[in-house]
Amino acid sequence: MAGCTITNTRGYLAKFPPSPLRRACNAVWAIGTLLIILSWFGFVPPLVGWIGFGVAGIGWIVAANLKR
Repeated sequence: MAGCTITNTRGYLAKFPPSPLRRACNAVWAIGTLLIILSWFGFVPPLVGWIGFGVAGIGWIVAANLKR
């Protein structure tokens, strides 16, 4: 059966769980984003917020280059 699509019982496409590397990238992105938000409200110094941009950017770029 060429062109067959795997679906679950509700008819949706089967979704594979994210790889451990993607989960790690998402965690890095979330930590960086949290640092940015904390710097907006003055809970951490502005320099830490800028570091958060770098951390979140690295997590996003690596995750964007993963297959799944």
